[in-house]
Amino acid sequence: MKATIVKADLSQLQETLAFLVEDLPKEFQNLSLKLELALEELIVNIWRYAYGPKGGEVKLSRRMVSFDGEPHLVIGVSDWGKPFNPFYPDTAPDLTSPIEERRVGGLGIHLIRSIADHYCYWHYRRTNNIKIYFRQKS
Repeated sequence: MKATIVKADLSQLQETLAFLVEDLPKEFQNLSLKLELALEELIVNIWRYAYGPKGGEVKLSRRMVSFDGEPHLVIGVSDWGKPFNPFYPDTAPDLTSPIEERRVGGLGIHLIRSIADHYCYWHYRRTNNIKIYFRQKS
């Protein structure tokens, strides 16, 4: 497993995304854009909302697992901010109304739901934990 802890600051975004795709296994390189989009949505939200002005840290991890008998790349994101499950409630945002009538928020999580093969959240010992699974596509 590859892991790192980064300061919860938007100035760390490029370095954080580079960590994700650095040494990406060859069979998953075609997913690098999806991985970057998903991670950016999660960490920017954590950096903006989890800690407040004091800031904090985010732990990122990447590993390979077998899920349902198929190889998956798993991206892990953990923080020690306010407890928050980004996947609840499980409702899709309104994409049909004119943009000025839509509720603010939810598009980033909708994006993650649509590009990931599986995702989960749990809160344990004051830590928010998210795993996003990507299956190898041919």
